Amino acid sequence: MATKICKQCGELKPEEQFRKYYGGRKGTYNACKSCEKINSREKYLSSKSSRTVDEAHELQKICVLWEYQTTLGLRPPRVHQGKATPLSDSLDSMVDKYAERAMAMKVAIPESPEAPLDLVQWLVNDLVDEPDFYLEEVYEVLEKKYRPQLRIDQDSMMPVYDDTYRDILLKILDRFNAYEDAYYEKG
Repeated sequence: MATKICKQCGELKPEEQFRKYYGGRKGTYNACKSCEKINSREKYLSSKSSRTVDEAHELQKICVLWEYQTTLGLRPPRVHQGKATPLSDSLDSMVDKYAERAMAMKVAIPESPEAPLDLVQWLVNDLVDEPDFYLEEVYEVLEKKYRPQLRIDQDSMMPVYDDTYRDILLKILDRFNAYEDAYYEKG
């Protein structure tokens, strides 16, 4: 099954959850159908000349959601200044989810150099796949990319690695190992 990461919510979803391009273009949109629904609702509510209290509250929640998504390095359509924007129960759950992830990211990022989003996101992303996927595929790719071998030390003949993101990589590895332990304890 083909999957794709939504640029707005950051979740890995089946391609069926993305709208196809019209007019003969190949591929799908970058935002999933769930995010598009929220975006359409925001556009509708923003264009209304007068809103009910519930609609104004919903619009405010959408705005908060987009701010959290922006904090996490995701790409919501835009964050309105001075406007409010959220939806219903599903919107409430998304706001709560992203608030928790945004706060976790602020706590998880060490005081070290500015960490790339595609690295830091693994400190807060929901882990839902088999633990082996994270340990054998995701972590190995991250380690090769963010802790490359620089040279061989001539005295010890041991490799020397770029340790710029070492602390973050160790936190990610700890998180993946804890997930593996919890995963196998459940089932």
